[in-house]
Amino acid sequence: MIEDLVVRDALDSDVPELRQLYASSVRSAGVEAYPPEAVAAWSSFSEAPEFEGFVLRNRTIVVEDDTGLVGFGGADPSGRIASLYVRGDRLHEGIGTKILERLLARLLSEGVRRVWTEASELSRPLFERFGFVTVAEESVIRSGVPIRRCRMEADLPTAAAEAPVAPPQVRPGPGLAG
Repeated sequence: MIEDLVVRDALDSDVPELRQLYASSVRSAGVEAYPPEAVAAWSSFSEAPEFEGFVLRNRTIVVEDDTGLVGFGGADPSGRIASLYVRGDRLHEGIGTKILERLLARLLSEGVRRVWTEASELSRPLFERFGFVTVAEESVIRSGVPIRRCRMEADLPTAAAEAPVAPPQVRPGPGLAG
């Protein structure tokens, strides 16, 4: 149950399990929106040497229960949501929502007023529910394969968050210039 989940900051020792979780998430959900070669290229990042930095430099939080880690998400101090992944066998249980709520509340409490992300076609609906709007569509190349994603932005309220676990009300931001 969602109430039984523990949310905490990621530790160096979590990285091996997060590699598996990342690959599981991409392989399980990716097939819904991406061709097999894109899923394979995307999931292969879990084995890249850069993966550890991807997790640890972005102030990542993890969600766990008695089965282990079930999700993670990270945000940097500039307001960029850098990651949001849920273990493949735990998709559509509200875990991604819980992660995004915590990330946005943390950023809001730190004075960040504008947030942005590069969302996959899979996470786009979740970000839209939080008021993010697409300002650009783009492709990135992973292992020689193009993968579609959306640059999304939102403004956070100007009032400071009283409770860091409450989801802030997000207002859509303006589009990118040019």
